[in-house]
Amino acid sequence: MTAHCPSLFDTSSWVALRWERRAGYYRAHLEQDLWGHWIVTRVVGRRGARHGRYMTTWVPSLEHGLMTLRAIAKHRRERGYRLVDLAPAPARATDADGESQCVDSVWQREEPTLLRAQV
Repeated sequence: MTAHCPSLFDTSSWVALRWERRAGYYRAHLEQDLWGHWIVTRVVGRRGARHGRYMTTWVPSLEHGLMTLRAIAKHRRERGYRLVDLAPAPARATDADGESQCVDSVWQREEPTLLRAQV
């Protein structure tokens, strides 16, 4: 028997992007919080380091969030960062009976080429 996990959110609209420059990285995520509000989370750090920083900003809509991501992408390019591909992780798990069940993936993304055309 296959378990069904209904989703309260449209996770197909969520976006996660990553840029790298030398030893540093920068990530930006557009997603919804537990109450359905749109948020942009920015993460900055150094590869191999244990600590980094993040900042979350609430945006009024998906469209405003996409405009925020475009501005972030433009600024990252100007600073010499390059966009890198994020490989999605499998979103399946098994319960105690060995049945496969749905597990929501935290970071889902659109193809970066779709976002680049709008940037």
